[in-house]
Amino acid sequence: ADVTIYNSCVGFISSVVAVFTALMLGSLSDRIGRRTVFIIKGVLSVMTTYALAMHEFAGLTLWLYLLSQPLYFMWDFTGVSLALMVDVFPERELRAPALSLTFAVMTLVFLPIMELATLIPIYCSVAVAVVAATVKFTFLMTAFPETSKAASSSMTIRTQGLLSPLAEAFTLISSN
Repeated sequence: ADVTIYNSCVGFISSVVAVFTALMLGSLSDRIGRRTVFIIKGVLSVMTTYALAMHEFAGLTLWLYLLSQPLYFMWDFTGVSLALMVDVFPERELRAPALSLTFAVMTLVFLPIMELATLIPIYCSVAVAVVAATVKFTFLMTAFPETSKAASSSMTIRTQGLLSPLAEAFTLISSN
């Protein structure tokens, strides 16, 4: 019962915060770069995975995981991912097929992996998660490109603040 209450409360709070971070991260990624936003999400992902691994393998407290997981979910970079897609595919007619293909490949890869994860012991699943998180973070730090032209150009000056997307969203919602 305690786990259900904890997950419900933390899930609710994380979702509410994620609504606002999703709006602000778009502006932030225009200024500091999409790569930086992805790296921060990668750090949160690795931190969460390593916290679970330290609990499973070293017997450390589970609280490290329980506190880091909401931070990971609060950093909602869905809008930044879509902006990345726009950067990579500037032609409108290519974006939908590219996004569809991306999700199709992810589904084909992750469904068998999720099924396999139910068959192996928990410590093996956690070990695989640690390796995957490390590989993902290494990729982000070494090979993931910066796609935001504004962030990669030192000549660009942005006057839009972090909170202006929230103000624009409120204006749009309240106008209806």
